[in-house]
Amino acid sequence: MELERFSAEATHLFSQIYGESTWFAWISAGSETRFIDSGNNRICNTEERFFLLQQVQTFASEPFSLPDNHSFYRFSGTEPNSKPTFQFIDLNEIQVLIAVSTDKSALLSLSLSLLKEKLNDWQWRIQAGELIERQQQQIVVLEQKLQTTQSSSHQRMTRLLTQWKRMQTVEIVFPPDFYNALDASLTESELIQQLDSALQLARFTQPASTVISLNPTHLSPKTPLPIAESPRILSPNQRAVLILDKYEAAARMAQHSGLIVNGKTIAAHIQPSISPPAITDALKKHRKGIALALEEYPEKWGLLRKYLKPVKELNEHSFFGRTTISGKNEIE
Repeated sequence: MELERFSAEATHLFSQIYGESTWFAWISAGSETRFIDSGNNRICNTEERFFLLQQVQTFASEPFSLPDNHSFYRFSGTEPNSKPTFQFIDLNEIQVLIAVSTDKSALLSLSLSLLKEKLNDWQWRIQAGELIERQQQQIVVLEQKLQTTQSSSHQRMTRLLTQWKRMQTVEIVFPPDFYNALDASLTESELIQQLDSALQLARFTQPASTVISLNPTHLSPKTPLPIAESPRILSPNQRAVLILDKYEAAARMAQHSGLIVNGKTIAAHIQPSISPPAITDALKKHRKGIALALEEYPEKWGLLRKYLKPVKELNEHSFFGRTTISGKNEIE
């Protein structure tokens, strides 16, 4: 903590509270102790540090006064008949001993409260300052990394351009900052393809030139083609299976909650919840697919087959249909 600066703020605060009245205080943080009054902000002498240490050892939260023969009056030059009232304030990180004239002692509690607020504000400002310093350090580190990356990228591009230029059968010139136009995210093979295409375009536009001039406008950026996904179309049977799975899961939740399984409780446990008529409408709309699914997967959707009336009816119809067909085959 910068105790001198905080002491200056405490001086301003106490001067506002006590006005023209005499007051003085000692502020200690760690090994540093300062004395302040309306006109002073200095490092404490040995006697003052010893006096403050005594008060720390005999700490009391209530205001107190000193006897007339106390050594404080000898080293401070304060008259015993002035009888100042003292208040010790322990704020964990700092300790404050303030002395005021007796007629102003009623303001000591206000001093304590406002000083706590001042310290809290001061600590937040210190943390904010430390945060700014860390951010600035991070910016410096990022700038250094960026410079390193840019330097590495420049070297890579310069090397690539030099090698590519040597491989060509025609003389090529380009501006000094030509490498800036190349996309550093591309692989070397992609960059060479880009340069080859740029050279072909330049030669086409400069047919009579013995020296081909390349510039960034000859480069065509590589744009990946979007891959369009065809929408997945579900068959009626697949839609029916999805509906039955969703309703069966809701039915299990309702049963687990101790409720009777029916259209109302199933509707309430579907996420997001729907109305019971909506369940009926969905089952009617996909009636054929549901009937086929019930017949194809006889081991699934046990709760719906038993408790949800539309499914139960379709299941029974499917069951009797299979039974009838089986009986006819046996007769034949």
